[in-house]
Amino acid sequence: MDPMRPHEIQSLDRDRASDRAASSLLRYRVKMLYRAFRVEGSGHLMAAGVGAILLSRWQDSTSLQTTLIAWTAVLAARTGLWAVYEAGKLDPVLGLRAFVAGSLLQGVVWAAAVGLLFEPLAMGHQLVLACLLVAHSSGVVAALAPSLAATAAYLIPVGITLVTQLWTLGTFEARLIAGFFAGLTLVALMLGRQIRAGAMDNVHLRFLAEEREQQLEQSHRRLEREEERYRRLFESSEDAMWVMRANRFVMANDAACRILGYADSESFAEIHPGDISPPTQPDGVSSFEKANAMMDEAYRRGYHRFEWTHLRRDGTVFPAEVTLTVLATAPEPELFAVVRDITSRKLVEDELRRARVQAEEANRAKSEFLATMSHEIRTPMNAVLGMSELLRSTDLDEEQAEFAATIASSGDALLSLINDILDFSKIEAGRLELENEEFDLAALAADVGRLLGATAENKGIDLRVETSGIEVGQVVGDPTRVRQMLVNLLGNAIKFTAEGYVTLRASSRPSGDDRAQIRLEVEDSGIGIPLEAQSSLFDPFVQAGTSTTRNYGGTGLGLAITRSLTEAMGGSISVRSAPGEGSTFTIECELGRIASTAGGRRDSRGASGPNEGSKVGTKLSGRVLVIEDALPNQKLAEKMLELMGLEVEIAENGKVGVEMYEAQDYDLVLMDLQMPVMDGYEATCRIREVQARRSTRCPICAVTANVTPEDQAKCRAVGMDGFLGKPYNFSQLRDQVGSLLGQSVQMS
Repeated sequence: MDPMRPHEIQSLDRDRASDRAASSLLRYRVKMLYRAFRVEGSGHLMAAGVGAILLSRWQDSTSLQTTLIAWTAVLAARTGLWAVYEAGKLDPVLGLRAFVAGSLLQGVVWAAAVGLLFEPLAMGHQLVLACLLVAHSSGVVAALAPSLAATAAYLIPVGITLVTQLWTLGTFEARLIAGFFAGLTLVALMLGRQIRAGAMDNVHLRFLAEEREQQLEQSHRRLEREEERYRRLFESSEDAMWVMRANRFVMANDAACRILGYADSESFAEIHPGDISPPTQPDGVSSFEKANAMMDEAYRRGYHRFEWTHLRRDGTVFPAEVTLTVLATAPEPELFAVVRDITSRKLVEDELRRARVQAEEANRAKSEFLATMSHEIRTPMNAVLGMSELLRSTDLDEEQAEFAATIASSGDALLSLINDILDFSKIEAGRLELENEEFDLAALAADVGRLLGATAENKGIDLRVETSGIEVGQVVGDPTRVRQMLVNLLGNAIKFTAEGYVTLRASSRPSGDDRAQIRLEVEDSGIGIPLEAQSSLFDPFVQAGTSTTRNYGGTGLGLAITRSLTEAMGGSISVRSAPGEGSTFTIECELGRIASTAGGRRDSRGASGPNEGSKVGTKLSGRVLVIEDALPNQKLAEKMLELMGLEVEIAENGKVGVEMYEAQDYDLVLMDLQMPVMDGYEATCRIREVQARRSTRCPICAVTANVTPEDQAKCRAVGMDGFLGKPYNFSQLRDQVGSLLGQSVQMS
């Protein structure tokens, strides 16, 4: 139900007041009518008495008794109604109706008396009785004049009967009396109405005066109650309260005296408002100037809330929340102040602020630690993986090739662990950012199949990639993260499947004008997952059991990262599995849509071998300066670049690299970032200054173990042209170098 508006409430109050006034006037009107009945009843009694005396002489006893009984009954009925009304047991409306009914009853009885008594009397007696009835009727009409209904109820039966009887006599005297009756009745009616109208006006005025007096009395009592209520609130409040007028305290409650250190409100009223504030506020502004500004704002708006530092009598200060309200009802402008001591709140806020800062520092320290550990691990891993790759490209016997492959696979496992930890840390810190790029979903699924094909083939597993359900080929999203999710799911499926098959199904369909519903499904015939373990399967560092970790290894981060990436894309991941029956993981999400291109079925059974990256391909040409402080990585880069046909020179830090570049030109600079003496960022800036003097430009590529997006952005900001993360393999280095030298790279 909608709340009533203020003007509707006021209108309703006016209507209620009007109804109360009308009801009161009705009560006064009925009361006055019943007072008029006293006069009317007296006239009735007198007329009945005179009529009885006359009739006792002119009529027989039976007719007289009947008439007296009728008159007595009417008088008794009217008296009873009057008594009930006087006792306050009769509703005003019912009282008015009863009065009218009594008038009608009286008129009928008198009319019956006229009809019964006229006929037996002689002409003279009839005229005398008619004069009596005329006099009585005019008095009754005058008494009944305030009520038109009561007057008509009495006058119609009496008047018609009396005039009819007189008119039928046919004499001049009878007709004269009938005319006199009509005129006298009319005059009596007019005079009665005027008299009663004046009386009603007096009653109305008296009623209004009484109503006004009652309203004033009620308002006075209401004001007393409100004053008492507010006085109690004022005195019992825990917040300091005071009223100011012309920069002086008019009144203050006990809390104000207690909080500010004064004995009582009298002593508090003697001080100046400036005595309860320090010279300046925490922002350095004068308390006097700032207080004037706050009060001006309160006068302008009628209300103002702000924080303030107050000064106690003992010289200590405390923070407070002050609310100023303008009291417009006072003869002079007054300000009502409510002051709340917020020391406890400020302590809590400071504690929360310190806790937030500590949490941010801890999170930053954790991020810096992970970044440092990542750099320190990636740097030697670059040499381990790179040298193992170079080693596998040489002539090895079967046992040596197995040793080299073991080194490479172990290095890849360690690198995958590092990447998972960094990704999870980034997700946990809320710093994961998704790219929006156009890519081919079918091609990406096929690439993932080729990437893991060799691993599946080595285990004798049938790895298939099905893309026949793709209706929308070109989609917009983060291809790197989609690839990462598929690698995680497909890698897990291969790891937990000893024999049988692993199938990757990719499908898509249009969803709206510019969206596509994506479904990625990885099914395997592996060991399966118990139902009780499935609820926590996507939690970080959780696997199906401790035996799983012992038998298959892993950290339990892959599925947690996959779920976080899926949810970041607005999708969901689910699993269907049973022990011994394999597992099916399903990802559903929405990506942007470019065009509806049906993707055909593609199968992948492992097209890439472990030594594919070792093929040299087309020779490159040029002079390359490698600025790298780690000796193993110097040797790795030098050997790989020489295999590409490039001339290579090495600098052990940024300062030496800048000096070497000043001495001669190079076609390409490969720059490490974290180095002693001078880091890669400063060295890049110095080299760019040398190039500016020579009006030449040589591409500079960052080769670093710092692989975060922030590091890449910083490299671009200082003027680097490329970025290659450690560890890298031969083909990655060859592609990056060939691109920066502007030379095409083709496999032989």
